[in-house]
Amino acid sequence: MTALGVFTPKPVNVSLKPGTAYSNGPESEALREIIIHDMTVAAAGASRGLQKEIGPSEIGEPCARQVAFKVAGVEKNPSWQDPFPSIRGVAMHSWMEENLPKATWELECSVDCGRGVVGTSDAYHKPSLTVVDWKFLGATQHGEWLRGYLSTKYRVQAHTYGNGWAARGYRVDRVALAIFGVTKTLQDLYVWSEPWQPAIAEQALVRLDHVRSYVAATAASNSNRAPLLQVPATPGGGCFFCPYKGRADQGLCCDAR
Repeated sequence: MTALGVFTPKPVNVSLKPGTAYSNGPESEALREIIIHDMTVAAAGASRGLQKEIGPSEIGEPCARQVAFKVAGVEKNPSWQDPFPSIRGVAMHSWMEENLPKATWELECSVDCGRGVVGTSDAYHKPSLTVVDWKFLGATQHGEWLRGYLSTKYRVQAHTYGNGWAARGYRVDRVALAIFGVTKTLQDLYVWSEPWQPAIAEQALVRLDHVRSYVAATAASNSNRAPLLQVPATPGGGCFFCPYKGRADQGLCCDAR
């Protein structure tokens, strides 16, 4: 062995048989379960996950039934939900708030968007008079946006936050969505924007008023879910993420795909 040979590391990407000292044995599996449990519990208690009243990010949901479930205060079905995307999002929102220059950005601001819809808007870019919402998406969704996809739900959210900033006395010229790919580089950032249109938010707020009236008239609630199943559903790709899908005999939406 040469003098330099002692600096050559042994390969670590070797194949190990199950049950050997360095494989994913019972101790590793036990620790894995502990980490998943503790992160899930912590995520459930995070401030962004504790909002009970429907907010700007939800009123533009195309499915009126899902909106009705939220308005009625039905408990979400947690069996399928993975908190990791939310954890990543919270961490990135915190980084943005702490590090973007305050001279040109207003960040994480509480806004009242009208009709009792309040929320925390991610950002307002002062020089361009633009309300901005950060989105941290997986590779598939990020690619869809690059190919021209536009989420109605996200678009309504952007314009609704525009209402909120205007109500605070800010001039709003445009609204924007900054689409980051969680598996991409910063150079892959895609930004969608358009002039602020209060009418887009107003249409969603009017629908919300109708849903609220129906929920109140039928006394729909977590313990009285049957009336909610009479609200028209809009099955689609968003059903995968719906927290109210499940068996009709449990008062959940069986029309979800």
